Amino acid sequence: MKAVMSHAVPSIRPHDVLLIGGGPAALGALCAMIRTGVAERQSVLMLDDAPDRCGRIGDHAIPSDTQAEKFLTCLDGLPDRITQDTALVSLGDALAARSGRSAPLPLVGEFLARLKRLVLNDLRRRQSLVLRAARCDTLRYENGLWSVDNQPGALAHRLILACGASERRSDALATLIGLGLNPDATDKVVLSSEGFGWRRTEVEARLMDAETPRVAIVGGSHSAIASAAALLAGEAGTRLGTDAITLHHRRPMTATFDSPAAAREAGYADFGADDICPVTGRVHALGGFRLDSRALLMRLRGWGGAPAEPRVRTVDLTNADALRRSLADATVVISALGYRPDFPRMIVSGQAVRFGGQTHVDPQSRLLDADGQVLPAAQAVGLAMGYDLRGRFGEPGFKGQANGLVLWFKEIAETVAGADGLSAMDDDLAAAAA
Repeated sequence: MKAVMSHAVPSIRPHDVLLIGGGPAALGALCAMIRTGVAERQSVLMLDDAPDRCGRIGDHAIPSDTQAEKFLTCLDGLPDRITQDTALVSLGDALAARSGRSAPLPLVGEFLARLKRLVLNDLRRRQSLVLRAARCDTLRYENGLWSVDNQPGALAHRLILACGASERRSDALATLIGLGLNPDATDKVVLSSEGFGWRRTEVEARLMDAETPRVAIVGGSHSAIASAAALLAGEAGTRLGTDAITLHHRRPMTATFDSPAAAREAGYADFGADDICPVTGRVHALGGFRLDSRALLMRLRGWGGAPAEPRVRTVDLTNADALRRSLADATVVISALGYRPDFPRMIVSGQAVRFGGQTHVDPQSRLLDADGQVLPAAQAVGLAMGYDLRGRFGEPGFKGQANGLVLWFKEIAETVAGADGLSAMDDDLAAAAA
């Protein structure tokens, strides 16, 4: 009988961290790992289906709601070998030149894409990171490890989701039809991200061709008022008459003020102690509009002596008759009803994970399922996560989504790469092992 030769099958050594995504939030997590020294101690496997860019932030033809120079805080704590790159310095100078003002998002996108390339190259040179240009299919957690179905050998002890978020046309249409939109008129609905993105030219053309162009914007977020501002500033803005844009919102639309005294001086007094940030003293630090969006709201409300803007009116979303008329008369309907995270399919110990509600993370950025239960050894960072920053940043009475690139690089990123986040993850691992 012939001897059978046995071959040892090499075991796959899991990475410490599996990072899914490649946009600003993922970059913020990587920068925080460098800043805190985590990158020196732990290996990262990153799945990014567009490694040559930094998400979709540069696709939007609207200005930021963050002061341009604040984007430079992304560089804080990073080594000179990254921050002194000639191209990065040049882009940083362009942002600094707009100090105190908003920044064009294409410029922000270019700055972040350059920073991302430098960070990835630096981590790979130090053998701290393995990058796969791939999309995540299904994530599984079994026996204390996360894996990816369509990526053989993609194993890690910890998971960080930074997948981004998007508006869903199906969700928007269902909501708008429920609010009174004729089901036969859905072709005039444009998502806000499309309206100041790839469909901007189409929207402009529709309004230019209409005899009496009208726009109904549904939603009260930054995307809603930024859409209105972009339309006013565009070519079609010259053809928009009085009340041509109707902005339907649910919550009161407010502005950020540097102090209670500044708010009162501008003629705004509808705030209380819960609307004041205990750290900065600002009124509506989280819930108020800033920069260009703020300037438009100031005009709509007549605060601070700003000149009126007769082409836009705001109407409470609960005014059903006004909303139905507006939807029927509109040349274009812009949906600004919010974003949902682009989570991949996830299976934990054989059970599919359900997500729902507005809150997807706890204060340590640990990932929560639809029932509010912490998933094992998993964190998430980025748009539409539903961070509750009350008591840590902003006004205590804030309700809604707290988003912002600077947060993803600073306060929130620290929960992913800092001592608190790692301690929370270690607790999860210990519980799983028990």
